[in-house]
Amino acid sequence: LMVLVNKKDGSSLFCVDYRELNEVTRKDAQLLPRIDATLDASAGAKWITTLDLASGY
Repeated sequence: LMVLVNKKDGSSLFCVDYRELNEVTRKDAQLLPRIDATLDASAGAKWITTLDLASGY
């Protein structure tokens, strides 16, 4: 289901209801890597980058 929502500032926003799709999607559990393993793997690296996903929706 996709709907167009009018925001208070007059702009529009598409909203999608993914509940039906989520019901048939296979769920994979992924563990986060241990911090010590990540630090060991990055030892000696020339470049280290970060990515902030707080607003990645």
